[in-house]
Amino acid sequence: MIGKHIVVLEDNLATLNMVSRMLESAGYRVTPTADGETVIKEARTDPPDLLVCDLAMPGVDGFDVIRQLRMSHPQLPIIAVSGLGADKGRVAIDTGASAFLEKPVDEDRLLEEIERQFRRLEKPVTEKKVSGHVMIYEDDPMTQRLLRKILESGGYRVTGIEAGAAAFGVVEDDPPDLIVCDLEVPGVDGFQLVSVLREEYELETPVLIVSGHTNKEAQAEAFSAGATAFMGKPVKKEDFLAEVARLLGHGR
Repeated sequence: MIGKHIVVLEDNLATLNMVSRMLESAGYRVTPTADGETVIKEARTDPPDLLVCDLAMPGVDGFDVIRQLRMSHPQLPIIAVSGLGADKGRVAIDTGASAFLEKPVDEDRLLEEIERQFRRLEKPVTEKKVSGHVMIYEDDPMTQRLLRKILESGGYRVTGIEAGAAAFGVVEDDPPDLIVCDLEVPGVDGFQLVSVLREEYELETPVLIVSGHTNKEAQAEAFSAGATAFMGKPVKKEDFLAEVARLLGHGR
């Protein structure tokens, strides 16, 4: 891991210098910056190996940086740091951060998290080119594009749907082999969609719920409606593809 390039995005210059020196002492190549727009621009041609990102930033804030980089670089490790509290940390994770640490940042904790993120990337990713039609039921365009990109990289044919009526049409005209379904969708939400498909359409197709609502109540309701499996957002590419492959290898 030593020698990896880490970008530190932080508008507090004292914190920026402290974190940068700490990471350089640990053997990393560090680019400190206080401008989120610059991070996004430079990542297009020279993406870092990891980003440490403050959330409360003037202009383009940390949430915007995470959102845009996650679309263009799905596997980039992003560690969000903030003194705004755990609630904002959960929002950062839902937006696409790989991890969240509260300020003031503990040196040992940050280094441990960085090493964990790099170890995760070194795990072999199995991307078997398999045939299969996957329907994504997700109203957020960014999330839908990300899931589509991951699935297509694994060789799957993908149909993206944002509304319930269209989903029922796909099931009738071009039945999917797997349904990837968000829960919080306007109109017909994920709970209702799965319930109707199971009860009225008698559909046996496996349904993988991918949601930011990971509490036990939401999971229990999803399984009660007929879901086959459940994953929290944001998904990790290797874990997501492995679960898709597992579900396509088995029935409901």
